[in-house]
Amino acid sequence: MKTKIMSLLMLAAGCFAWTSCAEDDMEMNKGSEPLKLSASTRQLVLDQRLDDKEALQLTWTPGSNEGTGAAISYRFEMDIQGNDFAGGVKKEIGKTDSRVVSYTHKELNDLLLSTWSLPVEEEAMFEARVTAVVAAESVPTQVSEIVTFKLTPYKFRILNLWMIGDATPNGWTLERATPMNPVTDVKGGFVWEGLLQKGEFKLLTNLLDWTPAYNRDETQENKLVYRDHYDEDNPDTKFVIEKVGTYRVELSIETLDITIKNLDGEVPYTELWIAGSSAGNTPVAMAQDADDPFSFVYNGKLVPGKFQIVSSATGTDCDVCQPATETESLPASSAIEWVKNGTAATNFWNVTAGNKYTLKLNLRTKRLSVSQYVAYEQVWMMGDVFNDGWNWDVVTAKLEMTQNPDNKNQFIYEGSLSQGEIKFPVEIDRSYGGKFIIAMKPGASITSDTDFQIVGGGDNKWKIEEAGDYKIVVDLYEEKVFFTKK
Repeated sequence: MKTKIMSLLMLAAGCFAWTSCAEDDMEMNKGSEPLKLSASTRQLVLDQRLDDKEALQLTWTPGSNEGTGAAISYRFEMDIQGNDFAGGVKKEIGKTDSRVVSYTHKELNDLLLSTWSLPVEEEAMFEARVTAVVAAESVPTQVSEIVTFKLTPYKFRILNLWMIGDATPNGWTLERATPMNPVTDVKGGFVWEGLLQKGEFKLLTNLLDWTPAYNRDETQENKLVYRDHYDEDNPDTKFVIEKVGTYRVELSIETLDITIKNLDGEVPYTELWIAGSSAGNTPVAMAQDADDPFSFVYNGKLVPGKFQIVSSATGTDCDVCQPATETESLPASSAIEWVKNGTAATNFWNVTAGNKYTLKLNLRTKRLSVSQYVAYEQVWMMGDVFNDGWNWDVVTAKLEMTQNPDNKNQFIYEGSLSQGEIKFPVEIDRSYGGKFIIAMKPGASITSDTDFQIVGGGDNKWKIEEAGDYKIVVDLYEEKVFFTKK
């Protein structure tokens, strides 16, 4: 029995020794194949958009140590053709089984510009070779045949651009600036299409800082100017949108051209009225928005009944706007459709409770939005115009407004304000998702932007440009806020 066990152990040891020797042979016996270098491509135009992707890979065979078992060390060289490898890249790779040198688009582009100072977007021919040195004097040094390939470095370009300003959807909030879309077949081209408010905007190259940026050229309104800082000689001149509308913004940071085109076309109606039993059977005029001719507003009382919107003060022989689908009660938002003169309109908006209502008709989106007056019992203030004014504990403890004893719809504050921004919570939920009294646009002026809206989680704030003592009056019924500097 012992003899059998010893025989098995010797057999296992022999197998282990044979396996180890075989592994050593795999590592040290390089065979007799000639040293050969290969490139993954023979012609490459580098692309900034692929910066972190592999652009070029150079691999080579082991070469031969002529069966000596001696280790082989490698040296990689790359240079511009005709320089006879006098300069360029020289890498002592050493002993390795991987035998590969690779570059990403950015690595290779940086190398071309820093090592050879190549002109951007111009093709140049390169060559590479590998030298194998065997750690045995009897084996000669081996040099691969030269491999050639053409490389074209790219010109660094700004690949992302954002619109920022009170004319844009997300206002002046840096981290929420509106991204533009790159135009793939136009170098430096960007495009954006959407709704712009009356106001200003400029263009950012990042979301971390206000520069570098592109502003409006002071001397040519359809030209961009690059700004890496602002001072008296480099003013922060912005593009101005005079009227609310759907716009297409196209630009090239290569040519510095920009076009801003209003896509709305002609306004179909300049006057509209509320007509029906809810309005007292006499059509009541809606107000056309001075900044957006496609928007009409009615802010007043409605009694239980029905109404439509008409294009004539008489309500007869005119176009009629009706809900696309009639419902039993008045929805917060509904799609509209127009019935042309001479065709009977059959759908109505139904008012079930009398109250003060705000109706907003948008001819551009073809929707009617409805809100009704809510008599809130408390109004607070929030913002960096107060010390720690974004802290809910501070808001609830110190920043509640005083209800006017003579007018329960008004809330008043008298005191100091720092330079900064302010909005007004009407409920406390500590998540910033509750209802707020906010401005109609970001960065609103305290002198001209007195209208407000009450929305959940809204963030359009009024901007206090000058610190001092103020009186603030919030009138819930009139939907206005008044700031008076003392």
